[in-house]
Amino acid sequence: MFAVKGNRKMKKITVNTQPAYDIFIGEGCLSAAGKLIKPATRGRTCCVVTDSNVAPLYARETRQSLEAAGFSVLITELPAGEKNKTFAAVGDIL
Repeated sequence: MFAVKGNRKMKKITVNTQPAYDIFIGEGCLSAAGKLIKPATRGRTCCVVTDSNVAPLYARETRQSLEAAGFSVLITELPAGEKNKTFAAVGDIL
């Protein structure tokens, strides 16, 4: 784990799987989401899946960051609760 350049409060952890991927943790992740995600994909459309508890707190900042990085953003909000974390819900989104 090490600090992300320019932000000592954000840490990057590399998960060594095949393929490996990075997880970013800490202060500033949402406002930097677009800059962090852009180099990892050639796509320019993002679907952010959230729930009715989290969306009011973080969806706006996440959308703004992604749009500033050039992404077209769709926010999909599911009802809060474990009962809604299902493959059927994923199918409905797709």
